Amino acid sequence: MKKIAFIIGYPRSGTTMLATMLSRHSAICTMGETHFFLTTNLFPLFRHTYNWWNNYINHNRRFKMIDFRLSDNTDLKKKLSASEYFTCYAESYREHKGAAWFVEKSPTHIDVLPSIRSAYPNAPIINIVRDVRDTTASMLNASWANNSPIKHVAEWKAVQRRTKRFKDFNGMNILNVRYEDLLANPELELTRILKHIDPALIYSDSLLNDTAVRDAIPECEKAWKEKAGHKPDLTRQFAWKKKSEPWHRYAALCNDELAIWGYELQPKCRLSFIDKLLAFIYVTPLYRNLRVLIKSRTLYDR
Repeated sequence: MKKIAFIIGYPRSGTTMLATMLSRHSAICTMGETHFFLTTNLFPLFRHTYNWWNNYINHNRRFKMIDFRLSDNTDLKKKLSASEYFTCYAESYREHKGAAWFVEKSPTHIDVLPSIRSAYPNAPIINIVRDVRDTTASMLNASWANNSPIKHVAEWKAVQRRTKRFKDFNGMNILNVRYEDLLANPELELTRILKHIDPALIYSDSLLNDTAVRDAIPECEKAWKEKAGHKPDLTRQFAWKKKSEPWHRYAALCNDELAIWGYELQPKCRLSFIDKLLAFIYVTPLYRNLRVLIKSRTLYDR
């Protein structure tokens, strides 16, 4: 059995916080976001040599943030698929850390669930969900993110629908976790998450020790991800309620999904034709595939 698990979720939903907590478990190792299955999405059927893959990650912007590199294989000309190479990398890192499980955390992997299912049909996956109004507010505050609230709202809606479909109809081993529940009851939720990964894993208070080393946050990202390494802060629960914003009205587009997750519904309001058109475009498969295509190229630094 390949002891690889995945954390997915819409960006700014608490994926880094969860990965940081799990990295403090003696049987689990994590690292910075690799986005590996997104960046290799354009050539899923190709098999390249071991040496080619090594060169690939050496030039990948995400992997440049990670210190670990595979030692040279005796057969550098051996051809591997993307998933075979990733397995080799993950297992090597896991052994290097002396851990039983490698947990990969990349929010963008939520866009390429079929690739993960194909490579690891039974892999434990933890999908962390946060209220769309809080994820949107956080994205609007991020210097690297798009500043269109309706885009983030519509994409959040599409992500929830797609993840539910893969869990219900494609049989993926997905455990859903609400960010707010993880803040309010960390011991209960972390116990549930650990059992999902491996029934033998036991909860320890060390998971909430914010003085421990955190491999999930690369040095270059600590400035803006530092809060993710702190102890759960209940003041971050439903932060959107503390400040009313005009764009909150867009969250009404997600009322069906908000109801499923037990979140407060957004009062309905009339949207302009342009808003409706944009919301429609942002949830279409064509737009999603184009977005994956753009992301998969921009994340790879040639």
